[in-house]
Formats: sequence, C-alpha cells, structure tokens
Amino acid sequence: MKDGRKLSATLNYNIVDEEMIFLQGQQYMALDKPEEIDTVCLQNRKFVYIDKTFYEVVAEGKTDIYMQHKGKYVQEASNTAYGMKSPTNQNLNVTTFKSGNQVRILEIPDNVTVSSLTVYWVRKGEELKKFNNQNQLLKLFPGSEDKLKEFIKTNNIDLKTREGLMNLGNFINSIK
Repeated sequence: MKDGRKLSATLNYNIVDEEMIFLQGQQYMALDKPEEIDTVCLQNRKFVYIDKTFYEVVAEGKTDIYMQHKGKYVQEASNTAYGMKSPTNQNLNVTTFKSGNQVRILEIPDNVTVSSLTVYWVRKGEELKKFNNQNQLLKLFPGSEDKLKEFIKTNNIDLKTREGLMNLGNFINSIK
C-alpha cells in the first residue's frame, strides 16, 4: 500500500473490467480503492495502478516499460451451410453488476469467449507513450534507433512477449 502497509490476498486480474479481483469467503470482490495501492505482486509479476487501470511492470529504470492486459467478451461464430462459420448478428449480453466492491456475474452464454489484447507502454519522465510495433517504439528513442535495432536483431527480440520486452527494457536502461 502507498502508506507502507503490506496486505496479502489471493488475487486474479479481470482483463475485461481491468481490475484486480480477490476471493473473500465465497464471494469475488473487486479491490475497493486501487489508487491507494502501490504495487500488486501476482505470480512473480509486478502491477502498478496508473490512470484507472493496472499495468504490468516489465522493465524499470530511467525508462519503464509496461504491458496493459485488456479483454472483451466475443460471441463465437455459428455454424452455417457447407461447414462454414458465420459471425452472429445477435446482441451480446454478458451481465455483471457490482454492489459495493462485490462482483456478480449473472449469466455468460456458452458461445461467448474472452478475446485478449495487450497494449504496450513506455514511461519517459511523467509521460506514458503507447506503441504497437518496433517502428513506433524506435521513434520514442530518437538518437538510439540504430543501437536498439541492432540489439533487437542480434538477440532475436520479440516485442510481443514479456521476456523480449524485459530484455529490451533492460538494454534501454543501460544505454540511457
């Protein structure tokens, strides 16, 4: 906690609502005041709360790199003639409600899955900058593009993986 206290709980991260969930008794609860939390450690990963969402910390130093885990409910395509599948035009209703910080899921249809998306962020100073690919990332580091390209190529860095971003972040922090 930001006030120095340490609390322990069994946690999970709800990527659809982008909130930390914990089990209290037999009820799932959302963290009530996430802005008071300094750091959440979840399965040897570190999460921080910034601008109303949790970001996974991938690299720390003069430049921080984060992954934002997001998701949405997606209705699976239905079978049509000749073994083909077609997206349905039906409305997708997945109903949840919160009472206090308690989360209740009323009904999730069988043909609904969660589609995940990861958004990548760099913090330089106080500013968060989003990137989706190598070119966008390189533009965030003018004057270091050639060094970064060479490091990515030599070390076969995959920017879409946590490990690749961690290695690249450590390298970025070593040259800055």
